[in-house]
Amino acid sequence: MVLETAVLAEPTSSQYAFDQATDSYHIGRSASGADIYAGRVNPTWAIGQVPVRGYVIALSLHAVLDYYSTRHQKHPVALNTFFFKKTEPGPFIVEISDLKPSKKGFHVVKVLLRQHKKDGSAKKVPESLEEYNPAEYVTKTHSIITMGNMDGEKGVTYIHPTEGAKPPSLELMKPTQMEFIKEYVNVYQDQSTLPIHKQDGQIISGRPEVHHCVSFKDGRESDFKSLPFWADVFVHPVFSLGEQVLGGRCWMPTLQLEVQFKAVPKNVKSVLASFKVPHIINGRFDLDGALFDQHQNLLAITRHQCLVVPWERNTPPKL
Repeated sequence: MVLETAVLAEPTSSQYAFDQATDSYHIGRSASGADIYAGRVNPTWAIGQVPVRGYVIALSLHAVLDYYSTRHQKHPVALNTFFFKKTEPGPFIVEISDLKPSKKGFHVVKVLLRQHKKDGSAKKVPESLEEYNPAEYVTKTHSIITMGNMDGEKGVTYIHPTEGAKPPSLELMKPTQMEFIKEYVNVYQDQSTLPIHKQDGQIISGRPEVHHCVSFKDGRESDFKSLPFWADVFVHPVFSLGEQVLGGRCWMPTLQLEVQFKAVPKNVKSVLASFKVPHIINGRFDLDGALFDQHQNLLAITRHQCLVVPWERNTPPKL
């Protein structure tokens, strides 16, 4: 790689676990014009052996928000992330390249999250472009992110009375402890969609949807960086169908995740969210969701493309 610049920025200091786990710093710009950030994947933000997809997106989005922090387009409007390979603990690189530049309009960038081809968990995070050899890295995620400025948006506002996203009710929600990342998040979930276990041992399948309220345990407010995380953190709706429908314990890896941001998050203490799975066909399914602040203002909508696979594919082999 031909070096154009090699500037090391200090990592961000934060009291919050999510910010510490998603931190990265700018190490320079390549000759091709890509801005390069470096950081380290935190292995505790994971489901089994796989980092939460929304956490992985936040690694890229953190770099993008820093990259745009002094520009007019400081707000993400939409992102679409494709997951090529499993993200591993260890160093990562984020490469940001302009696709559609604009002074005042929407700005579109390509964002690659890359890691060592071989086990890099013990390797040092690059501190300069000289320490980053692209030939030794492979792309784990490929994101297309549209940036804009919501402060200047004006125009028609309309919500379809029946098809528009609606915030879930808090009335049926009860404290729920997730199996993973429970040390980081609070969850209150509507229990009415879960399977029903009858006294005679019969299990009646529930509905493949989730309605809940989530927040960070350490008091961190939710913002643009954390919305894709919340778009991917839930007791999965497919679980409500029960193992009798799914054929056993399963894992639902995400192939593709889209988020469209609808408003600037302001003083968001907790996020209300609903997720539904309308179609599962031959083990592949779509998932739709909507996220609101505690005042029921729509913050974002999301769509996932996922698979239903045996749980064993998400656990290390027994020796």
